[in-house]
Amino acid sequence: MERRDHRFVVHVWFETGGRSDGQWRGAVEHVGHDRRLYFSSLGDLTDFINARIGEPVVPVPEAGRTDMKSGRLTE
Repeated sequence: MERRDHRFVVHVWFETGGRSDGQWRGAVEHVGHDRRLYFSSLGDLTDFINARIGEPVVPVPEAGRTDMKSGRLTE
């Protein structure tokens, strides 16, 4: 049995941009591969990880994505 290990570092923060409302944003790094993605939706995060580990990327319908602004699943 072959084992493939991947390490990702995920950093998430809340950005207000000087306004009272803001948006969640994040960055993910594929450790040891010099690949980084800045994202504002969890769907973008999972797409990046799936692409890096070589798994087929299955599109997530917009209704199944998490809105980083509210932290809720879109419907």
